[in-house]
Amino acid sequence: MKIPKRWVFVCIAILAITPIATIMGVLVAGQVRELTNPCMSWGQINGGSITVASGGLCSSASATSDTMTEFLVKLILIPGGILFGALLGVVGVLGKSQALLISSFIILILESPLLMFDGLFVLTLPPAVFFLWVARSKATTL
Repeated sequence: MKIPKRWVFVCIAILAITPIATIMGVLVAGQVRELTNPCMSWGQINGGSITVASGGLCSSASATSDTMTEFLVKLILIPGGILFGALLGVVGVLGKSQALLISSFIILILESPLLMFDGLFVLTLPPAVFFLWVARSKATTL
């Protein structure tokens, strides 16, 4: 029994995006938890203070200079963009769509510099290059 090339490419695509998708999924889950944290203070400017009452809900408090809107925009653009690009790539391989594959490549390449300081860009570049390679290969051979 011969496995079709398309399914081999789909398996490779899933393997290629699994590390970065897992990291971004965990990151999103942690950041969503911050949104629901009643002890989180948003939009704190330098010198802002937080008071924690003993015996209250919060045993410790955290603060950020980001407003909740800025936080949500960053959450949607960076990890959300990576997850969206990875999904487009897999769907593009599965459906033989060059437009989706090239879109996935562009999204993942544009997201990579944002991950430069974390070193996670090495996890977005291989799937991006793979999706471009698949897009450039003949779509009819998949």
